[in-house]
Amino acid sequence: MKRTRIVLVALAATCIIILFSLPKVVVDNDKVEVSSQPAKQISTAGAPTIDSLTLSRIAYLTESLQQPDNTGKNTIFADSLASLYAGLLLWDSAAMYRQVIAEAEPTPENLLKAGEAFFEAQSITTDASKAEEYGQQARSYFERRSQNAADSLDMTVRIGLTYVSSTNPMQGILMIRNVLQQDPENELALYTLGVLSMQSGQFDNAITRFSQLLEVNPDNLSVYFHLGVSYLEAGDKEKAKEQFETVKTRSEDPEVIANADAYLQEIN
Repeated sequence: MKRTRIVLVALAATCIIILFSLPKVVVDNDKVEVSSQPAKQISTAGAPTIDSLTLSRIAYLTESLQQPDNTGKNTIFADSLASLYAGLLLWDSAAMYRQVIAEAEPTPENLLKAGEAFFEAQSITTDASKAEEYGQQARSYFERRSQNAADSLDMTVRIGLTYVSSTNPMQGILMIRNVLQQDPENELALYTLGVLSMQSGQFDNAITRFSQLLEVNPDNLSVYFHLGVSYLEAGDKEKAKEQFETVKTRSEDPEVIANADAYLQEIN
């Protein structure tokens, strides 16, 4: 099955696109290995064409941000700019404005948003030096966000992902696996390792991870979808069919249902 089909089934989960752009790594063996195949990079050349209204809005917000009389409103203007650039898939620009907000108001939410924006910028750039820079920035914000946070293990998973998307993916995989050693039911770690196993063609391992995750959270329809794809790729059409039928029955998203139907037609 084409990789693009696997990516398309994950439209309900934003981070899946980023995860599938990471290097192919063996994530469930005792010895972590890195494939010789380079990481697939996503180019912002595919970003939507910027219409004149959006350009005018960006120009107005940028000028407003630079006015000394508007200092008290800087975070509002920066937030609007970050959202606009994120919608255009221009993550480096979005990250720059998320950074402005996080430094001005370092709340847990703002730190997380800044880290996520830099991580997305890291994942899509084709410039190795910029990827390293963005990765360091993402780690910095995730680490600051994790201090005294109840979800510090989730932040460790995110920090691990910045390494998976770097020249040292082994360190990231080991960090994520260590999270599961501390908390075998950590949903983000199970999900991440499952997706990375799919990306590297380790569908048996992906099945194990997604099955474990459904035991923890049986209401996550995205996991049923990934589990269905993994079963199908592993050659078990009957179990794959069960997962897609579950998605089709329980989902209210027309696009997700259409994707489930497409797989069911392929199986039948």
